Amino acid sequence: MANKTRKEKDAIGIVDVPSDAYYGSFTVRAAKNFNFEKPDGVKVLYRAYTKVKLASCRANFKCGILDAKKAKAMELSCNEILSGKFDSSLLLNYYQAGAGTPFNMNVNEVIANRANEILGFPKGSYYPVHPNNDVNMCQSSNDVTPTALRLALIESFPLLEAEAERLLRVLGKKSAHYSGMLKVGRTHLQDAVPIEISQELDAWAGALRRDLDGAKAAAKNLQEIPLGGTALGTGIAAHPQFALHAADELTKICGCKITSSPNKPMQISSMNAFLVYSGALRCIAVTLVKISNDLKLLVSGPNAGIAEIKLPEAEPGSSIMAGKVNPSIPEAVEIIATDTISCDIAVTLGCMGGQLQLNVLTPLIAKNTIEPTISLACAIRMLNDFCVAGMEYDLPRCKAQLDSTYVFATALNMYLGYQVMAEVVKESLKSGQSIADVVVDEGLMDKDDVARLLDPKKVTVPQKVDAALARKLQSSPAYVAFLKKIGKSVALH
Repeated sequence: MANKTRKEKDAIGIVDVPSDAYYGSFTVRAAKNFNFEKPDGVKVLYRAYTKVKLASCRANFKCGILDAKKAKAMELSCNEILSGKFDSSLLLNYYQAGAGTPFNMNVNEVIANRANEILGFPKGSYYPVHPNNDVNMCQSSNDVTPTALRLALIESFPLLEAEAERLLRVLGKKSAHYSGMLKVGRTHLQDAVPIEISQELDAWAGALRRDLDGAKAAAKNLQEIPLGGTALGTGIAAHPQFALHAADELTKICGCKITSSPNKPMQISSMNAFLVYSGALRCIAVTLVKISNDLKLLVSGPNAGIAEIKLPEAEPGSSIMAGKVNPSIPEAVEIIATDTISCDIAVTLGCMGGQLQLNVLTPLIAKNTIEPTISLACAIRMLNDFCVAGMEYDLPRCKAQLDSTYVFATALNMYLGYQVMAEVVKESLKSGQSIADVVVDEGLMDKDDVARLLDPKKVTVPQKVDAALARKLQSSPAYVAFLKKIGKSVALH
């Protein structure tokens, strides 16, 4: 049977179709023309098309325009496709003719051929169930495709959301574990002021939470569909009740509220709902790159870099430098996230590609929204499981770096003045003494006041200035003497 074919005739001519195939002539032509490897995300999109067909079958039966025998056979066919039984007959990739017509017809043909087989008729007969007249009833590729893409993203997004929530929980636990512990904060890659380790972790988590909330809102917006608008959104050749019935059926199938758009011409001609969704993915990707870059910097060394954190060893880091271990997981996450950002550019161009009443670049938009949704979920899972979950801060290293730098100087600005503290910092760097030691040695402040003002619980949160202490310090003989020493006659603060 594998080498046998059946003859099918279409508007162009005769097409040889494998005898045992559930697809038909349209799919054969499309597979020949668009012969590309099929990514996993295409399976999600095919399932989404099938959900549209299942809902449409039920809706047409409710409308009284599809008879019971056909409807029952078509519904069984759709359920078999959703179970994965006919994956080998769903052949196409994203790269195909515009508006997703080959996708739509591939699914129509498989449903029709299987339905006819169930009813006792041969594949390729398209009787009594016809791919256009029955399976595509009250529909067009132009309203089915943007609807299917919405459903594909609605199906894909929960995994991304779940992985992001899981990472947020891990970051929250890490933050609680390191609460109250200080490290050097940096700006311009230079030592700046102290920061709590938990604040560093909370900054990552806060950014991811903000971006995830934006993505959730964008995904929810996809629950409004243009199905029933047929070719241009006008609803020509569709039953008046079809759109509402189809939306109700999709609500049952998808497990979330699907509504029929009141402006179907807009949803068929404008794809900006996907642009908003893609932009939300881009935001998540940018935050993942930020976190990955921070991790790479913080683990740098281990002896000649910052080396404030220790990451789980994922793999050997070099084919020539024995013992070297690289931050492989953050690197891989950065690659995936950067690819997501490039996908957003493609979606932008795809959404710009609409002309008059139709955007024919929906397959491009599909590829560059579905695939990054899946890959970002994988990236976050990888970052969580193989990196962040096992990450540890090197607390002795963090303390040593705090003690060896001038990051506490800013906390004393309001008491000793910016200019004085600038000179203290210079002396600290020159002598190797801590900021506290220089201040005490110069007689600018006693040890108790220094210890109180540089209390770790105070230097990472806003504090009221003790104005009386500031006046006392700046009127002391030691302070006046220090001003003369640095060539200043008044305090600058």
